[in-house]
Amino acid sequence: MNDWIENDDHSHPNLRLIDEELKHQLTYPGHEQDVGNLENAHLEANEYDFDVFLFKIRESQKLYVDDRSHRDIVALDALRPTLSYNDWERPSS
Repeated sequence: MNDWIENDDHSHPNLRLIDEELKHQLTYPGHEQDVGNLENAHLEANEYDFDVFLFKIRESQKLYVDDRSHRDIVALDALRPTLSYNDWERPSS
């Protein structure tokens, strides 16, 4: 089924992105598992999951190196000074 993978053919753009860019740039804890999920999404031809995992990986790396430029993170950072209720920093379960 995936003979081209077993023969080390990584010519598909998704696999080249993983091999040539992501594997060399990622440093955040758990990135190996995230890259595995990304590879699996590619192998399953699930473009939606591939895009979701790719976004998660890129944003996780940005946060790990303290790049808080995503608009949602900027909005959260702007909200922090206005929060005063007990346990506001604790994630909800």
